[in-house]
Amino acid sequence: MFVAPRTHAGMRHRFGVTPREGLEYLVGAYFHQDWDIDGATSRAVLHHFASDNELAIVRAARDGAAELRAESLMEYELQARLEAFGIGYYPVGSNYEEWLDEVVAVLTSRLEDMS
Repeated sequence: MFVAPRTHAGMRHRFGVTPREGLEYLVGAYFHQDWDIDGATSRAVLHHFASDNELAIVRAARDGAAELRAESLMEYELQARLEAFGIGYYPVGSNYEEWLDEVVAVLTSRLEDMS
């Protein structure tokens, strides 16, 4: 599993981050068991993540979420995969498919703003 410091400067020297590594970093560093310290909602945490990290990291996380979503896994398979990445967030009133769609949409919008 890709483990990176949560600081912008720490990621600056990491080249060639794969989509899987980007998603693992997003999940493990921002959606851990205390995820709500970075924002009251998933959307707020995603905005915080995009503000905290370089374009390449945000793009990798977005692409990783899109790739995982495209695998068309069952909900329990998505949950198991995300738990392996360290997720401590559960989308109340939703599911992980919809959450991944939100990740892709929010990060795509933020990438457009950052470009």
